[in-house]
Amino acid sequence: MTSYCSECGAELIEGSKFCTSCGKDVIQQPETPIQPEPEQPVEKKQISKPPKTKKKLKKKFIMGLLAIIVVAVIVVVIAVYLRGGTESSSVDNSRFVGEWQEQKTFGSWTFNSNGTFGINSSSDIKDGTWGVTGNQLCLNNNSVCYTYMFSDNGNILTLNQTGLNNNYPATAVFDKRRVARDHSNT
Repeated sequence: MTSYCSECGAELIEGSKFCTSCGKDVIQQPETPIQPEPEQPVEKKQISKPPKTKKKLKKKFIMGLLAIIVVAVIVVVIAVYLRGGTESSSVDNSRFVGEWQEQKTFGSWTFNSNGTFGINSSSDIKDGTWGVTGNQLCLNNNSVCYTYMFSDNGNILTLNQTGLNNNYPATAVFDKRRVARDHSNT
């Protein structure tokens, strides 16, 4: 009669008190071998990420869009800086070029395209340089600056001094058409 270990199912030697395979104390059993239980496959737990909510996706989209906008603004600023300004400032500069008749004193100011100006009047104002900086017309290396406004299709120029400089008028209004009329009468 063959017997088997109740622990590991190995065949026992007749009359032995211990299993030669696992060392367990054995009691003689009938011939029916004990079948070890088949191993159950271990289920691997899949670690899954929780599905992203619409709110998180929307937030990521907005952040990405903002990043693109910031980069675009930086590129535009650098491009404008490297070009030396915008074209609109050169257009503004060209609007000043020419002879302008001052309405109060009947003197004239001439703005040349090379950045110099001349004054033909009885005042103590001397010729010098001019340029447009932002929304201001500045004379003689910014020693006096005026805010400016064009009206009547660019034929009237109004200047208002932004600082205090007694050598220049606080306000001056110029007429480009009047110069043309005066020259046609001579």
